[in-house]
Amino acid sequence: MFNNFTKEEKIQKQEIQRQLSERQQLYMRVFNTVDGEEVLKDLASRCFDTVTTYDDMPHKMAFNEGRRSIYANIVRLLNRDISDIVAELIKE
Repeated sequence: MFNNFTKEEKIQKQEIQRQLSERQQLYMRVFNTVDGEEVLKDLASRCFDTVTTYDDMPHKMAFNEGRRSIYANIVRLLNRDISDIVAELIKE
């Protein structure tokens, strides 16, 4: 995996992977609870998960895209597909 890197680069990359793994575990502990699921559904409804972020005003569109990006990152950290959460929202 790290064949073309120096020893220091390999150590640095391994540390980054360790930190990302810890962050992912933290997000999973927070959102893999009943309350966490409710918060995630609320974020989905507020953060443009199923609708476009387009707006005629470029600054507003950029703001909307920032909200969507945060939500997408949380979902990615949870190893969940956004479509799974959308399906849950549609059931309600």
